[in-house]
Amino acid sequence: MRDWRRFNRSHKSVVNGRPAPSSNDEYLLYQTLVGAWPAEPLTEKDNWDAFSQRIENYMLKAIREAKEEHELDQSQCVVRKRGSSFVKKLLKPGARNRFLVDFVPFQQRVARIGLWNSLSQTLLKLTSPGVPDIYQG
Repeated sequence: MRDWRRFNRSHKSVVNGRPAPSSNDEYLLYQTLVGAWPAEPLTEKDNWDAFSQRIENYMLKAIREAKEEHELDQSQCVVRKRGSSFVKKLLKPGARNRFLVDFVPFQQRVARIGLWNSLSQTLLKLTSPGVPDIYQG
């Protein structure tokens, strides 16, 4: 996570004396972005908006399903809104967004390494003795 938490600290809000989103939710967001980042560059505003909306919807669902709060009261709705705002600020394109400037090269490197790892595992699976188990689903 390098310096991402520090870069994004100013985007957080405080709800009931606690930062929103929580540290766990923020960490989940970073993991989600690494895995869900599109292979093709997000060059047009519509692509950014669609991707941002997709991540925002996922995070809201994840926060809701985590049920960290025992009651879904009004403050929980505020937490969700703050989380949504956090995602929008994080994914706002521009050279001044230190998070994206640092994140995109990191994600591209991880994706490239993951691609080679996946291909290597598939090659071993298909060329090793026995019947390969490639059915998923």
